[in-house]
Amino acid sequence: PNPPTLPLMSEQTLTQLRIWQQNLNKSTVAQQDLLHRASPTDFDILALQEQCVDRVHNTRANRHWRVHYPTVRDRDTAGRLRAVILINNNLSTEAWSPLEVPHPDVAAITIKTGGARLHLINLYVDGKYDTAIHAAVRATRTAVAASGGPHHIVWLGDFNRHHQAW
Repeated sequence: PNPPTLPLMSEQTLTQLRIWQQNLNKSTVAQQDLLHRASPTDFDILALQEQCVDRVHNTRANRHWRVHYPTVRDRDTAGRLRAVILINNNLSTEAWSPLEVPHPDVAAITIKTGGARLHLINLYVDGKYDTAIHAAVRATRTAVAASGGPHHIVWLGDFNRHHQAW
């Protein structure tokens, strides 16, 4: 099937953003399969949750992808890395920048497209706490207020925190 696409304002040749979002359940096999299947000619962003990590708490990628980790990565949270964004190396580093979200379960970037900004926020929401959601809301409000102009916000992730209103 065709991947879902998000139309963007045109900037040079970027007219749409192609995203693959998946929870890998910490499986090395699943992550290797994803890296093999997710062709950089078909996808711009891989938003991963519960990806596998090595003994130094880094995730796996290949030469086609640049890994963006959560802003908060310290000794206490390194072992529970649960959200990363892999950015296609064909997407210029001048077209995107990290979006600081002070939470270990949230990786976020801002993509500049024409006169607008697209904030991509990848969350792993724990089943017991809404802290990742609250951190993402605060960071999004701050980013929108700081830069002005048109904004688009996309939340991707694994939302384990269920609520009766959802």
